[in-house]
Amino acid sequence: MAKRLRLDRTPDEKGNYLTPCPIWDHYADMLKLLKEHGPRPIDVSSDEALRDEKYQCGMMEYDTKLSGLVDPIWEKETLAPEKAMKSD
Repeated sequence: MAKRLRLDRTPDEKGNYLTPCPIWDHYADMLKLLKEHGPRPIDVSSDEALRDEKYQCGMMEYDTKLSGLVDPIWEKETLAPEKAMKSD
């Protein structure tokens, strides 16, 4: 995920800075990392969240809805002006 936000990439390659959080904004990626590395939860609530498929689906649904709302804004307000400046 961090590589998607690197500043040395072109505007099309940069990730959406309006969704920078690896947990809230990219939960599917985070879940993959959690399953791959198997961290130990710090408390009972964390353990329950890691095991709760309904919670995981809800987080991924949130990500999808959020992207649908903010990606067009990111494209219009950030990427489009950067592209226009480069083509001038």
